[in-house]
Amino acid sequence: MINKPLNRWWNVIAGVLGNAIGAGAIANYAVGAFTKGIAAEFSWERSYATLGIACFFILAGPGSIIMGSAIARWSLRPVVVVFFGLFGMTIMAVSALPPSLLLFCFLFSLMGLFSAAATPLPYTIVLSRQFDHNRGIVLAIMASGAGLGALFLPSYANFLLEWQGWRAGYLGLGLLVGLVGVGSLLCFLRVPPLREDHAAETPMSLKEIYTSSGTFWIIALTVLAISIALVGLITNLIPILTDRGMSGTDAAILVSVLGAASWFSRIAVGLLLDRIHVKFIASGIFLLSFAGIITIALVPSGSGLYIAAVLLGFGMGAEADLITFTMSRYFSPASLPPALGAVWIFWAWGNGIGVSTGSLSYDLTGNYNAAFVVFGALALVSLFLFTRLKTYDYPVEHGASRVKDSYFKLAVREPGLAQRCPSEPSCNLEGLSRGRVGRKKA
Repeated sequence: MINKPLNRWWNVIAGVLGNAIGAGAIANYAVGAFTKGIAAEFSWERSYATLGIACFFILAGPGSIIMGSAIARWSLRPVVVVFFGLFGMTIMAVSALPPSLLLFCFLFSLMGLFSAAATPLPYTIVLSRQFDHNRGIVLAIMASGAGLGALFLPSYANFLLEWQGWRAGYLGLGLLVGLVGVGSLLCFLRVPPLREDHAAETPMSLKEIYTSSGTFWIIALTVLAISIALVGLITNLIPILTDRGMSGTDAAILVSVLGAASWFSRIAVGLLLDRIHVKFIASGIFLLSFAGIITIALVPSGSGLYIAAVLLGFGMGAEADLITFTMSRYFSPASLPPALGAVWIFWAWGNGIGVSTGSLSYDLTGNYNAAFVVFGALALVSLFLFTRLKTYDYPVEHGASRVKDSYFKLAVREPGLAQRCPSEPSCNLEGLSRGRVGRKKA
């Protein structure tokens, strides 16, 4: 496996590429384009055609816990490479699917199980060890890859669909995921060691994470609610728009506008997270999301839909930033892998519930009005919950940020640094840069 030391910013680039073809980008912005084609070929109800996405997200939850626990026990990169490769292979396997609902759900369940690698989860673990003072913007840049995916994946999926149908679409998506995802992990990702004070800490068990405080449940329930609202609407957005008479190409362009807004939102929110408490930023974002949901529900066509797409993009773009940054400030680096895995299950299940809510609303009533009511209410619930967060348990260590930055830069260039100078805050970095090991005087 390629293991040449690199600058820590290459880890950010690996995260951008991994999230551009990640689970959220694929499920939310690409798979929806194939829903009508599958339903038509197999003579299924539309809710059947989206049932696979629901299975995908339901199994993505346990997958995140399994991968988080595996990372805490073994090395991060080999675990993530295996998961990412299998994720791409299962996407490709859908292209050979016969008209079997059971097999359809089974393949999407496997896809979801391995999709945990294609989320911000593994990259957050790495970058939280390397960045403290500017962690918000760094995590935002990493997660902005999903915005890039939202920008090009709808058009890419629509091109494949019009070229050779939905089967070619899944084959093309799987190849893209395997080549870009695994390639970026092997070429760019390098995992730094934990600081000695964190390495000596015993990671929290899942039971301890679930019962230690109310903070976890505030975050988890907020993630569940906003995921149902935003993902439930966005994955059904192309069918909603085409039902209103919009062409598939125009619908894909509107979703791309949403993706562009989500990319801008990630960067803007990342800059704010390093300066303002996350609960205040989240309140504004969830309010914008609510406005976008209501606009889509009430405006049938015209420029108002593009305004709604921008508002929804702001919510969708900020979601990953808020989750990753918040978890890194309330859980220690040693406990972050299992804690992120534990909270990501609520993101995944929220996605699955949201997708099914939209499709069931259509099948039972012939429209999406009931789903709009549910999505709007949950956006307001999310706003209320996040305001309950208290002071960070692991705030920025301002006085040590410059020392830590220097330490991690050296750690990337010199993998043996952690063993030669384990007590990082008192390490003589200047001496190490010249090849000498020493301690700073008190």
